[in-house]
Amino acid sequence: MHFVLKETTYCNLSEELFEHYRYGWNLSTNSCELYIKQPADNEYLPILTAFIILFFFGTMWYMVKCIYKCTKNTVFMQRLLFPNGSTLQTDLGNTADSTPLVVESPPTAHKNPNRLKSIDVFRGLCIILMIFVNYGGGQYWFFKHSIWNGLTVADLIFPWFIWVMGLSYSISLNRKLQRAVPRRTLIFLVLRRSFILIILGLILNSHTKAVSLASLRFPGVLQHIGITYLIIGIIESLCTKRSLTEYEFGKFNFIKDIMVAAPQWIFILSCIFLHTMITFLVPIPGCGRGYVGPGGLHEHGKYFNCTGGVAGYIDRAVFGEHMYHHASCHAMYETTQYVDPEGILSILTSVFLGYLGFQAGRIYHVYTLPIQKVIRWSIWGVVSCLIGALLCNFSKNGGVIPLNKNLWSLSFVLVLGGMGELFL
Repeated sequence: MHFVLKETTYCNLSEELFEHYRYGWNLSTNSCELYIKQPADNEYLPILTAFIILFFFGTMWYMVKCIYKCTKNTVFMQRLLFPNGSTLQTDLGNTADSTPLVVESPPTAHKNPNRLKSIDVFRGLCIILMIFVNYGGGQYWFFKHSIWNGLTVADLIFPWFIWVMGLSYSISLNRKLQRAVPRRTLIFLVLRRSFILIILGLILNSHTKAVSLASLRFPGVLQHIGITYLIIGIIESLCTKRSLTEYEFGKFNFIKDIMVAAPQWIFILSCIFLHTMITFLVPIPGCGRGYVGPGGLHEHGKYFNCTGGVAGYIDRAVFGEHMYHHASCHAMYETTQYVDPEGILSILTSVFLGYLGFQAGRIYHVYTLPIQKVIRWSIWGVVSCLIGALLCNFSKNGGVIPLNKNLWSLSFVLVLGGMGELFL
């Protein structure tokens, strides 16, 4: 920056300025000094305050419940709740001495003792984050989607819905199999739900008046969920065993949660192999092989029309104008090609992510002791996160497969799936 008066330069300096700071400038014939008059308020203070308040009330509520549960049958609590005694006095005398004509049993709450509460907490967390992100997220950078590579809070929400969908379906399917529901009925239910999700997704994509059939976006969030659910639901409805003996797999019994679903895992790993081969080995006209960048100005415009690599190329060839037109990379890289974050190729890795959730549900049923379940979830979580981190070289843009939500890269789904396992 420089200060010029009557074609005379009095000050010329280079400084790093911070957002929302108030600066002053000392100018004289002998000095040129920029100083801070008032620093900006802590931008993270509002969200930190909200977190502290929620944490405080949550802790207090939990403590009150624990105290009540531990003391509800004590003499002190009985006297506190019923200071005048537990009997009622009426004009007809002491009801304790009379025999009631009708004995009514108190209503009982039908609770499922086997319900995994962490699933409800996980769903609730996803919904809260989704609402917060969709309404601006306080303009915090981590509540906005990554421009291309990387991982922010906003990038967690939709993949976590896919993961918890697989987990929930595993529990639901196990109950249906225990009730001897025919497999053709299970397949019909999967087909019906998938069809409903896809239709609802298309309806939501057409909610604005400006949308016409010629520009209607075919891919979408609900469509993505519906197709992922369809694939996982069909293979598991056909292949999941109704019962499992204790030592069915002999010396491989320590990995019985994998052995019991060996055919399914072969199919899932084939999807990952196919996704990797297509992504890095299929040549694209004018782009070559293996490019997975945003195109445009990326790498000095060398791959200007190659946005999204082969994934973007397939989507543009199949959908044409019926794609997402506002990808997060457009503004920075000035791209001219569309890329859809819910495209065709990403379905393969989405199925893998959903199946990681299904595997977590299978662990819940295969192992009986809570410590066994926790250990297995922890192992799966750590290993998945570690493999994903190694693929991206523990960095934002590095590694053989960078973390990328726009393309649902393999490293991305491994890290998200591992985080889900650890959350349980």
